[in-house]
Amino acid sequence: RELYDLLESSLDGLAGCDAPRDASRRVAALLEFETKALRLAGLHPEISAENGSLHLRGERNIPVSHEAARCIAAPAAEKNLKILLDAARAIGVFYAFHLDCAPDARRTVLGMISKQ
Repeated sequence: RELYDLLESSLDGLAGCDAPRDASRRVAALLEFETKALRLAGLHPEISAENGSLHLRGERNIPVSHEAARCIAAPAAEKNLKILLDAARAIGVFYAFHLDCAPDARRTVLGMISKQ
């Protein structure tokens, strides 16, 4: 039920804002949805903004910029499209590592929604 509510509120939020005209708001909305869905699934990534890393399974970490780490923690607050896309790429690596997801469809969506 919580996942359904998240999807419904995310779609309602997109429908009621200026995101269709603003690439950074579209990408931020996608990241916000993804990070909340990961939390609901018990897979929320551990982020260290101080160290600039995203924790993967075991002892593995991937380096991310401090800005991208902060963005993953609070995507809706970020307005810079480059930082949002860096954060989205890091989440894509997280998906590939933890969920064995093929990133092609997600990469296509990011390419489409990040155009001005």
